[in-house]
Amino acid sequence: MNTAKGRFISFEGIDGSGKSTQAKRLAAALEAQGLEVVLTREPGGSAGAEEIRALVLQGDPDRWSAETEILLFTAARRDHMERTILPALAAGKVVICDRFADSTRMYQGLSRGDLRALVDQLHDLMIGREPDLTLLFDMDPDISHTRAVERDSIDSRFEDFGADFQRAMRIGFLDLAASAPERFRIIDAARILPIVGLLLWLVPLIWPDVGEDGAISTSQATLYVFAIWIALIGVGGFLAWRMSPSEDVSGDETEQSQGAER
Repeated sequence: MNTAKGRFISFEGIDGSGKSTQAKRLAAALEAQGLEVVLTREPGGSAGAEEIRALVLQGDPDRWSAETEILLFTAARRDHMERTILPALAAGKVVICDRFADSTRMYQGLSRGDLRALVDQLHDLMIGREPDLTLLFDMDPDISHTRAVERDSIDSRFEDFGADFQRAMRIGFLDLAASAPERFRIIDAARILPIVGLLLWLVPLIWPDVGEDGAISTSQATLYVFAIWIALIGVGGFLAWRMSPSEDVSGDETEQSQGAER
């Protein structure tokens, strides 16, 4: 009998931030190392929770009140815990969950007034467990919202709230991460730039040798590398500017963000 303690990892972020793709990649990488992995999601992850998923993610944005949604999400999470997460952890497996309670804290607890306390009360009463590690994928809300809309998924109810809603959620997620630094790790999309830059810098190595037949010259290769360097500095600066949360969120913006939910 396997009595090893499993590990519980959650992936969080605004819609379209790439967390679902990265959760799959992490699961595949850990499995390649011989670990037993359970890749799951919320809402969903068990038969009963998947039925609730259809209720909360499909239909008109105003289909449910925030209070009703909190109850639905908590019910789905309870079933998910009982039937999927806790048995896997007891068996010593690694559980990777695409969203967990932090999403409810943001989408329902933050977006429609001061309901965070209610979310936390229900969580303590019915769930009573936090992930061992939460990876927060941070991205420019305008870019992520465009990506989310382009997916054209039937589970698009929250994408319909618009980019302003995603901006408010991003600020909320970053504040939540700051309040629990021992659990959160923030993944910045700008970190991929060094990898992209290295690959682009290596392109001249596969160019043909210098010749009179139209091959790329050494001077052209040098100009290419210099142009890539300048471009990376520009893109990095742009992303740093766009991805820095505003320190001064006006009351008008806060009121607008409270008209939506997840």
